[in-house]
Amino acid sequence: MKNQKKQKYLRKAREKGITLIALVITVIVLLILAGVSIGMITRDNGIVGQANQAKEDTIVADEKESLNMAIVSCMGKNKLGESIGDRQLEDELEKNQKEATVTVAGNDLEVTFDDTQHKYMVYQDGTIEQIIEGLGNYLVGDKYYDTFQEAFEAAESGSVIKVIYNTTEDSQIVIDKDITINTNRRTISLTNNARITINEKINVDINGNGVLTSENGLGIILNRGNLTTSNITMESPSGGSLQSTIVLIASGNFTSDNCNIDSITNEGETATINGGKYETLSGYPSGNPGTYIINDAEIASIELTKGGTTIINSGKIGNIFLSNDSADIYLTIGNINETVNNNNPEIQKIEYPNWDMGGINTIINFYNGIIKECFFDLEYSGGIGRGVEYNIRPGYKAQTTSNGTILVNE
Repeated sequence: MKNQKKQKYLRKAREKGITLIALVITVIVLLILAGVSIGMITRDNGIVGQANQAKEDTIVADEKESLNMAIVSCMGKNKLGESIGDRQLEDELEKNQKEATVTVAGNDLEVTFDDTQHKYMVYQDGTIEQIIEGLGNYLVGDKYYDTFQEAFEAAESGSVIKVIYNTTEDSQIVIDKDITINTNRRTISLTNNARITINEKINVDINGNGVLTSENGLGIILNRGNLTTSNITMESPSGGSLQSTIVLIASGNFTSDNCNIDSITNEGETATINGGKYETLSGYPSGNPGTYIINDAEIASIELTKGGTTIINSGKIGNIFLSNDSADIYLTIGNINETVNNNNPEIQKIEYPNWDMGGINTIINFYNGIIKECFFDLEYSGGIGRGVEYNIRPGYKAQTTSNGTILVNE
């Protein structure tokens, strides 16, 4: 009888109460739910993180819009020009009730908003880019590196090395695998004995509207491979020989597309110039003079004092120096396959200081364009002897005008 009452009591207790196990399970479930809820709120991509990111994005968007409005106010269009300055842009930002500090960074402007310490680069074409501090100087894939050497060692053949900040390199850089360097509008400065050497048969492409500069007199690049540069500036102490900005040696070939380069020395290979501005193109006394192919570029001087071949299809050329003490010179002015145009290419002056070079020949082909000043008279067909010969475009003759020598129908 007692056992029956006891069992009945326990059964009712189980029906009306909770066991210790059930209580523990309930507490664990509540803790898990609390942890999930807190995580959703506090983690980086949680509710709080998303709210903070949304706030940050709104601030950045507002600052970029203020910059755009300031640029439009300064220039009357969303383009930067030579007349805009840091004070001008800062004044326009203040009109939009945005406090910012504007400083000159090369040919561009750096803008820092005082309330958020956000930094932006404003480029000459009106492009605005936010600058995020604390990253490495170079990006390969999704990883950052402080030095070019570190980035290059991490890069696979065919990879792109992107420049993130203006940076200085003070050691020799030897490139022995195919690579693309995106300068990303930044400046790489070479100091001490730093210089870039491209090994034989290696393909290197340098682009991105940036600047490579050197202050050591050694030049920037020694190229034994295949180098292509696009829309960049290269500045270095020049003076011929190995002091030039770019030196083509051994099997090195070079193509420049719309670049601003102060000095190129060609020792036996081919340099193709497609647009841009250049101070000096010259040869080097290697016994194997190189070839320049010039397509629509502005060049201050071409020094063919060591021989070689130069083909000027289009562009504006300052002085051409033909004095020779090493090898034959072959100079072609104008593309024979193009319709005669009296002003393209335009040659300011051809000089030949040494009259008789003792058996070294100079061959000049005049197929198109205008030569404003020349040491010899092209109206006399054939040549002038003493190692200098010239050929006029078939069916035409050279005629001297008040503006220079041009080609006219015979």
